[in-house]
Amino acid sequence: MRLIDDALELARFRIWTLEAYQYPFWQSALLLTLVGITSAASNEAVGFVAGAGTRMLFFIILTWAETLLFMVFIGGWMKHAGWERPAPLFGLIVLTYAPQLLTPLTSWLPPDVSQGLNFALSVYSILLLMRSLTLISGLSRGRVIAGILLFAPVSILVMSLMLSVGVSAGWIDLPADMAASVSSSSSSGDDGGSADDAALP
Repeated sequence: MRLIDDALELARFRIWTLEAYQYPFWQSALLLTLVGITSAASNEAVGFVAGAGTRMLFFIILTWAETLLFMVFIGGWMKHAGWERPAPLFGLIVLTYAPQLLTPLTSWLPPDVSQGLNFALSVYSILLLMRSLTLISGLSRGRVIAGILLFAPVSILVMSLMLSVGVSAGWIDLPADMAASVSSSSSSGDDGGSADDAALP
Protein backbone atom coordinates (compact mmCIF):
# COMPACT_ATOMS: atom_id res chain seq x y z
CA MET A 1 0.00 0.00 0.00
CA ARG A 2 1.40 3.39 -1.02
CA LEU A 3 0.38 5.03 2.26
CA ILE A 4 2.55 2.59 4.23
CA ASP A 5 5.49 3.12 1.88
CA ASP A 6 5.12 6.89 2.22
CA ALA A 7 4.94 6.60 6.02
CA LEU A 8 8.25 4.73 6.05
CA GLU A 9 9.84 7.33 3.76
CA LEU A 10 8.46 10.18 5.85
CA ALA A 11 9.83 8.57 9.01
CA ARG A 12 13.28 9.07 7.46
CA PHE A 13 12.43 12.71 6.69
CA ARG A 14 12.13 12.00 2.97
CA ILE A 15 9.38 14.41 2.03
CA TRP A 16 7.77 14.94 -1.37
CA THR A 17 5.31 17.52 -2.68
CA LEU A 18 1.87 17.80 -1.10
CA GLU A 19 0.24 16.27 -4.17
CA ALA A 20 2.11 13.02 -3.44
CA TYR A 21 0.27 12.60 -0.12
CA GLN A 22 -3.24 12.27 -1.52
CA TYR A 23 -4.83 8.91 -0.66
CA PRO A 24 -8.29 7.36 -0.75
CA PHE A 25 -10.14 8.89 2.20
CA TRP A 26 -10.74 5.54 3.88
CA GLN A 27 -7.00 4.88 4.15
CA SER A 28 -6.21 8.15 5.92
CA ALA A 29 -9.37 7.80 8.03
CA LEU A 30 -8.36 4.28 9.10
CA LEU A 31 -4.87 5.42 10.07
CA LEU A 32 -6.23 8.35 12.08
CA THR A 33 -8.74 6.09 13.83
CA LEU A 34 -5.94 3.65 14.72
CA VAL A 35 -3.98 6.56 16.20
CA GLY A 36 -7.03 7.35 18.35
CA ILE A 37 -7.26 3.74 19.52
CA THR A 38 -3.55 3.78 20.32
CA SER A 39 -4.05 6.95 22.37
CA ALA A 40 -6.80 5.20 24.33
CA ALA A 41 -4.43 2.36 25.14
CA SER A 42 -1.53 4.58 26.20
CA ASN A 43 -3.37 7.27 28.22
CA GLU A 44 -4.08 5.27 31.36
CA ALA A 45 -3.70 8.27 33.67
CA VAL A 46 -7.13 9.65 32.74
CA GLY A 47 -9.62 8.36 35.33
CA PHE A 48 -11.92 6.41 33.03
CA VAL A 49 -14.61 4.42 34.81
CA ALA A 50 -16.50 3.53 31.62
CA GLY A 51 -15.78 0.45 29.54
CA ALA A 52 -13.00 -0.04 27.01
CA GLY A 53 -15.34 0.67 24.09
CA THR A 54 -16.33 4.07 25.50
CA ARG A 55 -12.69 4.86 26.23
CA MET A 56 -11.71 4.10 22.63
CA LEU A 57 -14.62 6.15 21.26
CA PHE A 58 -13.60 9.09 23.45
CA PHE A 59 -10.03 9.16 22.15
CA ILE A 60 -11.06 8.52 18.54
CA ILE A 61 -13.38 11.54 18.66
CA LEU A 62 -10.70 13.62 20.39
CA THR A 63 -8.07 12.66 17.80
CA TRP A 64 -10.38 13.42 14.88
CA ALA A 65 -11.49 16.75 16.37
CA GLU A 66 -7.96 17.96 17.04
CA THR A 67 -6.73 16.84 13.61
CA LEU A 68 -9.53 18.48 11.64
CA LEU A 69 -9.26 21.71 13.62
CA PHE A 70 -5.48 21.75 13.17
CA MET A 71 -5.83 21.15 9.43
CA VAL A 72 -8.16 24.15 9.10
CA PHE A 73 -6.06 26.34 11.41
CA ILE A 74 -2.64 25.63 9.92
CA GLY A 75 -4.03 25.82 6.38
CA GLY A 76 -5.41 29.29 7.13
CA TRP A 77 -2.19 30.30 8.87
CA MET A 78 -0.01 29.33 5.91
CA LYS A 79 -2.45 30.85 3.41
CA HIS A 80 -2.26 34.10 5.38
CA ALA A 81 1.53 33.94 4.86
CA GLY A 82 1.07 33.73 1.09
CA TRP A 83 0.99 29.98 0.49
CA GLU A 84 -1.42 28.69 -2.13
CA ARG A 85 -2.53 25.18 -1.19
CA PRO A 86 -2.39 22.85 -4.23
CA ALA A 87 -4.13 19.92 -2.49
CA PRO A 88 -5.69 18.96 0.89
CA LEU A 89 -3.37 18.66 3.90
CA PHE A 90 -5.30 15.81 5.53
CA GLY A 91 -3.26 12.88 4.21
CA LEU A 92 0.10 14.43 5.08
CA ILE A 93 -0.94 15.53 8.57
CA VAL A 94 -2.31 12.09 9.40
CA LEU A 95 0.84 10.44 8.07
CA THR A 96 3.00 12.40 10.51
CA TYR A 97 1.06 10.73 13.36
CA ALA A 98 2.13 7.24 12.25
CA PRO A 99 5.07 6.94 14.73
CA GLN A 100 2.56 7.12 17.59
CA LEU A 101 1.26 3.70 16.55
CA LEU A 102 4.41 2.32 18.19
CA THR A 103 3.40 3.48 21.69
CA PRO A 104 1.71 0.17 22.69
CA LEU A 105 5.08 -1.55 22.24
CA THR A 106 6.44 0.44 25.19
CA SER A 107 3.81 -0.85 27.63
CA TRP A 108 5.96 -3.79 28.78
CA LEU A 109 8.81 -1.46 29.80
CA PRO A 110 9.20 0.13 33.26
CA PRO A 111 6.79 3.11 33.61
CA ASP A 112 9.52 5.77 33.58
CA VAL A 113 11.12 4.32 30.45
CA SER A 114 7.75 3.85 28.76
CA GLN A 115 6.71 7.44 29.45
CA GLY A 116 10.04 8.72 28.18
CA LEU A 117 9.77 6.76 24.94
CA ASN A 118 6.16 7.84 24.42
CA PHE A 119 7.19 11.45 24.89
CA ALA A 120 10.03 10.96 22.40
CA LEU A 121 7.59 9.53 19.83
CA SER A 122 5.31 12.54 20.30
CA VAL A 123 8.21 14.95 19.80
CA TYR A 124 9.32 12.95 16.75
CA SER A 125 5.82 13.28 15.24
CA ILE A 126 5.87 17.04 15.84
CA LEU A 127 9.28 17.31 14.16
CA LEU A 128 7.96 15.36 11.18
CA LEU A 129 4.94 17.65 11.00
CA MET A 130 7.05 20.80 11.24
CA ARG A 131 9.56 19.62 8.64
CA SER A 132 6.85 18.42 6.26
CA LEU A 133 4.83 21.64 6.40
CA THR A 134 7.98 23.72 5.94
CA LEU A 135 9.08 21.83 2.83
CA ILE A 136 5.72 21.50 1.10
CA SER A 137 4.85 25.17 1.64
CA GLY A 138 8.23 26.82 1.12
CA LEU A 139 7.56 29.01 4.17
CA SER A 140 10.17 29.68 6.82
CA ARG A 141 10.60 27.18 9.62
CA GLY A 142 9.88 29.89 12.18
CA ARG A 143 6.50 30.73 10.65
CA VAL A 144 5.45 27.07 10.59
CA ILE A 145 6.61 26.53 14.18
CA ALA A 146 4.70 29.65 15.23
CA GLY A 147 1.53 28.26 13.66
CA ILE A 148 1.94 24.93 15.46
CA LEU A 149 2.55 26.67 18.80
CA LEU A 150 -0.42 29.00 18.33
CA PHE A 151 -2.66 25.97 17.88
CA ALA A 152 -1.60 24.52 21.26
CA PRO A 153 -4.21 26.48 23.28
CA VAL A 154 -6.91 25.27 20.89
CA SER A 155 -5.78 21.69 21.44
CA ILE A 156 -5.87 22.18 25.21
CA LEU A 157 -9.36 23.68 24.97
CA VAL A 158 -10.62 20.73 22.90
CA MET A 159 -9.18 18.30 25.46
CA SER A 160 -10.81 20.25 28.31
CA LEU A 161 -14.18 20.23 26.55
CA MET A 162 -13.95 16.50 25.91
CA LEU A 163 -12.98 15.82 29.53
CA SER A 164 -15.89 17.98 30.67
CA VAL A 165 -18.27 15.94 28.50
CA GLY A 166 -16.75 12.72 29.84
CA VAL A 167 -17.19 13.82 33.46
CA SER A 168 -20.78 14.95 32.83
CA ALA A 169 -21.60 11.62 31.18
CA GLY A 170 -20.09 9.67 34.07
CA TRP A 171 -17.35 8.15 31.91
CA ILE A 172 -14.48 9.84 33.76
CA ASP A 173 -13.89 10.30 37.49
CA LEU A 174 -11.41 13.14 37.95
CA PRO A 175 -10.06 14.44 41.27
CA ALA A 176 -12.12 17.40 42.51
CA ASP A 177 -9.41 20.00 41.86
CA MET A 178 -8.76 18.72 38.33
CA ALA A 179 -12.48 18.55 37.55
CA ALA A 180 -12.88 22.18 38.66
CA SER A 181 -9.96 23.22 36.46
CA VAL A 182 -11.41 21.40 33.44
CA SER A 183 -14.82 22.98 34.02
CA SER A 184 -13.25 26.45 34.28
CA SER A 185 -11.23 25.97 31.08
CA SER A 186 -14.19 24.74 29.05
CA SER A 187 -16.40 27.59 30.35
CA SER A 188 -13.76 30.16 29.41
CA GLY A 189 -13.55 28.67 25.93
CA ASP A 190 -17.32 28.88 25.49
CA ASP A 191 -17.44 32.51 26.67
CA GLY A 192 -14.60 33.59 24.40
CA GLY A 193 -15.50 31.52 21.38
CA SER A 194 -16.72 34.33 19.14
CA ALA A 195 -13.68 36.49 19.85
CA ASP A 196 -11.32 33.59 19.20
CA ASP A 197 -13.05 32.80 15.92
CA ALA A 198 -12.71 36.39 14.79
CA ALA A 199 -8.98 36.31 15.51
CA LEU A 200 -8.25 33.35 13.28
CA PRO A 201 -6.31 34.13 10.08
